[in-house]
This record gives sequence, C-alpha cells and structure tokens, in this order.
Amino acid sequence: MLNYALDHLGLDSWQRVWLGDSQATAMGAIMMKGFPWVSGLGFLIYLAGFQNIDESLREAARMDGASPGKIFWAVDLKLIMPQIRLTTVLVLIGGTQQFSDQLIMTKGGPGYDTTVPGLYMFNHAFTYGKLGAGSAIGVILFVLTLGLTLLNMKVMRERG
Repeated sequence: MLNYALDHLGLDSWQRVWLGDSQATAMGAIMMKGFPWVSGLGFLIYLAGFQNIDESLREAARMDGASPGKIFWAVDLKLIMPQIRLTTVLVLIGGTQQFSDQLIMTKGGPGYDTTVPGLYMFNHAFTYGKLGAGSAIGVILFVLTLGLTLLNMKVMRERG
C-alpha cells in the first residue's frame, strides 16, 4: 500500500520491499504495524491520570505565578507518575514477550534481522523440536524480564 502511494506521488525511487530489506526497514515496518495499538493503551492510561488531577492544584499553581509549562512539570507530571510507572512496566514486559508479529510477517528474516528473544525461544521449542532448550530460553527470558521490571520499578520509585 505504501509503495502504491509512493508510485502515485512520483517517488518511485523510495519504493522497496519493506519486510524483505535487511537495511533496518524490516524491523521498522513491523514496529509501525503495532504502533497504534501501543499508543492507544498508553493514551487511555494517561488520560485517566490527567482527568483525576484536582483542578484546584493547577489553579493554586497559576495563582502563584506558574506558567503552563511549569504547571505541567511541577504538578501534572508528578501526579501522573503512577501511570508513567505502569506504562513503562507494561511496555517492558510486552517488548520482551512479543514475537507474534515477527513470526507471522517475516519468520525472523531476512536473515535473522527481525528475530527477537521470544521468537528465538519459539523456534528452538517448536521449529527445531528442542523443547528443553526452548524452555530454558523461556526461563532466562522470564528472569531477565523480572529483573528489568524490578529495576525499572525501583528507579521510577526513587525518581517519583
């Protein structure tokens, strides 16, 4: 579809095989496929956080002479820190577990350019028939995800 639009805009030289080009377009094309779904959930979480901020806090900051930017950084951002923590943890966990897009669209190719840890685990367990190796990779991936999540929560708690 993108190549069709580029053709009609007279940009033939920009056309390429988006999922078959190992020059960073394959992973980029897969990431763009998932973008609306990722941002939609984050948007709703942040919207709920902003709607729960008491307007009297913003008004008090305005009366103290704070600019809109200062109000955002000093009031809003501090009060939506729980939502920021939640979305960073969800993105971290989702990023380490996600592999279905790569499996369906490219099977990890071209070469191994779009192979992610979850797909590596899946291939070992089900494509190569090495269930033990796939399970071991899964456990390592779980421990890595847990460690990164706990580290992220600790850092966010200290900054919050």
